[in-house]
Amino acid sequence: MGLDTVELVYSFEQYFNLDVPDPVAETLYIVGDVAAYFSQRLGVAGQRHSAAREAVQQQLSELLALPLAAFDEGNTTTLGQLLPDAAAVASFRRRASSCGLAVPDLADDRRTGSAGPSFFEKLLGLTPLPPPVPWPALPLAALADWTVVANYEALLPRPPTSEYEVERAVVGLTSDKSGVPVEDIALSSSFTNELGMD
Repeated sequence: MGLDTVELVYSFEQYFNLDVPDPVAETLYIVGDVAAYFSQRLGVAGQRHSAAREAVQQQLSELLALPLAAFDEGNTTTLGQLLPDAAAVASFRRRASSCGLAVPDLADDRRTGSAGPSFFEKLLGLTPLPPPVPWPALPLAALADWTVVANYEALLPRPPTSEYEVERAVVGLTSDKSGVPVEDIALSSSFTNELGMD
C-alpha cells in the first residue's frame, strides 16, 4: 500500500467510524470491495433503498421538469436526449447551483472516450486513466447517482442506512482524495490501476 491508499483507508475509517485491520486493508483493491466491506460491517449489505437518492430524484425532476419515474433504474431516457448541447448543460448547471446542488461537470470534451494511451503514457509505460464516461448515452439514473455522490457529505446520513449509501460515500471519498471526477469512478475501478493511486 502506498501513501495515497493509506490516506484513503484512513478517510474511510474516519467517515464510517470503523477501523480497518491492516490485513484487511491490504486486500481492498477495488472501490466496490471497500463498499462491500463497510456495508457488511455496518449491517446494511443488500439494502438498496435510500431516502437521499429519492430526495435527489425529486429535486432533479423539478429542475428538469420531468416525472420522478424518469430517474428510475431501467428508464431508457438518456442524458444526451435531455441535455443535447453545451447551452442545455450550462443552463442545467446554473439552475442546480442556484438550488445549492453540486452536479457533475458534463463538459463537451467529456462526451467521447479517448482514442487510447497518449505518446507519453506509452513511452513511460504508464497505465492511462479510463476514458471519460460517454455521458450522453447513459440513463438519467446515472445523473441521480452522480449527484448523490457529488453531495455525499451533505445528503447521506451517518451512519449510512443502506448499501447504496455506503457505495455513494465510498465513491465520493475516493473522488475527493484522488482528484478523479465522480463520473469516472465505478464500483469496479481499481485504486491503483484505473484511478492512479499508489
